[in-house]
Amino acid sequence: LAETHWISYAPTHYYPGETPPVYPSIESITADLSTLRGAGFDGLITYGSDVESVPRLVEKAGFRSMLIGIWDPWSPRERAELLKAINGHRSLIAGVIVGNEGLESGRYTVASLCEAMNDLRRMTSKPVSSTEPVDWLLADRSLAACSTFLSVNAHPYFSNHQEPEDAVRWTLEAWNALRQRYPQLPLFF
Repeated sequence: LAETHWISYAPTHYYPGETPPVYPSIESITADLSTLRGAGFDGLITYGSDVESVPRLVEKAGFRSMLIGIWDPWSPRERAELLKAINGHRSLIAGVIVGNEGLESGRYTVASLCEAMNDLRRMTSKPVSSTEPVDWLLADRSLAACSTFLSVNAHPYFSNHQEPEDAVRWTLEAWNALRQRYPQLPLFF
């Protein structure tokens, strides 16, 4: 994983919050992936698993590895899509990201997130993590305890570090603090 060049990916023309959700076309996803491969990325991280064509297209585009997300840790539909993706692309999918910034908004608690992570680790036999802000992982070790690796969102802007030099300093300090606190876990930042 350390030799892979990773990027987080949300498809262009994908609007899951609309009613009904707006899904991107195969052509749009293919164009996105071609651009990302052309830029040197060979690892892809998704926020959700509900665009079922993504793993197949990621593999076809020549990506080395994928961390597949599941936005809602308890969604039966997303879980079914996740399992289908892993069954069809087991060697491509290196792990599962369970949830994304849901602690801050109250979509789930640390306890329910850890329960979902443990459940999905058993179901998939894949390493698991969640993507939550730096502050959560520094303040509460229980999320890291149920993670196989760490996947952390670092937003200097939202932490009131908006000047470029200050934002870089904050980001480096956040990285160092996480490395010091969790030296044993691989870290996606």
